[in-house]
Amino acid sequence: MRESIVASVTFSELQGTVAAWSETGIALRAPDGLLDEALLERMRRSGRYEQAWAERMTAWSAQHVERVNQRQVASIQQWHARRMNEISLAGMAARHRIRMDTIADIGRINQQIVADTGATDARIHAATIDAIQEVQPWRDPASGHAVDLPIHYAHAWQLGDGRQFMTNDASFDPERDLGVAGHRLEPAR
Repeated sequence: MRESIVASVTFSELQGTVAAWSETGIALRAPDGLLDEALLERMRRSGRYEQAWAERMTAWSAQHVERVNQRQVASIQQWHARRMNEISLAGMAARHRIRMDTIADIGRINQQIVADTGATDARIHAATIDAIQEVQPWRDPASGHAVDLPIHYAHAWQLGDGRQFMTNDASFDPERDLGVAGHRLEPAR
C-alpha cells in the first residue's frame, strides 16, 4: 500500500512570533504499484481560489482572532486588577503597622515621661522634706539599709554597738579614735 498527501502550509512571523496553518490536505492511497501520481497532480492543480469563500474565511479568522484577543485583554486586565489590589492591601497593611507602631512608641514615650516626672517629683519632695528636717539619707553598704542623719556632717559611720557616728573629720577611724569597730556609711543621694 502506498499513499501520497499534499498539504499547503503557510508560515508567518510577526514581532518574533511564528504562526503556521494549513488548509485541508489531499490524500491518495492505492495498492503498491497502482498509485496514480498524475491523478494526484491533476487534483492539486484543479484547486481554485474562490473569492466569496476566501472572504468568509477571512471574516471568520478575524472574528476568531478578535475573540482570542478580547479574552487575553480581559485576562490581563483581571490579573492587573488583582495584582494592584494585592499591592494596595499590602501598602494599607504596612501603613497600618507603621501607625500602630508609632502609637505604641508615643505611648511608651508618654509612659516614660510620666514615670520620669513622678520620679523627679518624688526626689524633689524627698529632698525638700530632708531639707526642712535638716537630714540626709545614708546607706549602709553592708546591710543595704538607709538611715536619715543630720545634714551638718560630711562623714557618717555605723559603729559595732549599733550607734551611728557623724563627723566632718575625713581621717576619722572609729577603732583608733573611739576603740569601737565600725564601717563607713555612704550618702544615699
